[in-house]
Amino acid sequence: MPYLYSNPILVKTPPCISCENIGIVKVDEKDWIEYTQTPRNQRRFIQDIFFYKNKADREQIMTGTHAKCFEEMFKEQEEERLQTYCTSCKKITNSSRADYQGEFTCNDCGAEVQEEE
Repeated sequence: MPYLYSNPILVKTPPCISCENIGIVKVDEKDWIEYTQTPRNQRRFIQDIFFYKNKADREQIMTGTHAKCFEEMFKEQEEERLQTYCTSCKKITNSSRADYQGEFTCNDCGAEVQEEE
C-alpha cells in the first residue's frame, strides 16, 4: 500500500556530486522540518524520519546524488551480499556491503545490520 502523505511538499536536494544537477523529492512537510531544523545529533536517523522513502531517495535527500549517478560512480566496486536479520525491518533480509563500506546495510531500508557470527 502506498504511503499517504499528510502534507506533501516538494523539496530541492543538494547538487549531485556526479552530474551537479539539483533534484526534487516529495516528502511530508513535518518530516522535512525535523530533518532540516533539528540538530543532527538530536534528530532521528534518516531512515526513521523518511521511512516511506526508499534508500535511493534518502541518499538523494542527504547528498543530492541521484540513483543513476550513484550506480555509475560505484559500478566497478565489488559488493558482498548475504542474508541478515534487520532490526529495523524486523525480518531476515538481503544485505550488502561494498568495498568502501565497513558495515553491511539492509537492501530494503538501508539500516546497518550486523553480520551473523
